[in-house]
Amino acid sequence: MNIKNKDHKDLTETIDAILWADEWLKTIAEHPEIPQDRETMITWFSNALMVGYDKGRNIEEHRWLSAGMKFPASAINNSL
Repeated sequence: MNIKNKDHKDLTETIDAILWADEWLKTIAEHPEIPQDRETMITWFSNALMVGYDKGRNIEEHRWLSAGMKFPASAINNSL
């Protein structure tokens, strides 16, 4: 998925809730056929939450690898 805002920033690379909300409003204004129900909003904002999860996991993995340690597979499995 490659969602970009007006500044051509890839939303899947940001945890900025303001950018995600602004893009939601822009998207439904430009595409009124998109449902604006609770389920669609959950889907949209679940993507934003997952970006935050991925970013945190990547930071932690980088920290482990920079220290010369192997990132444990259990850190991935136990977080779900």
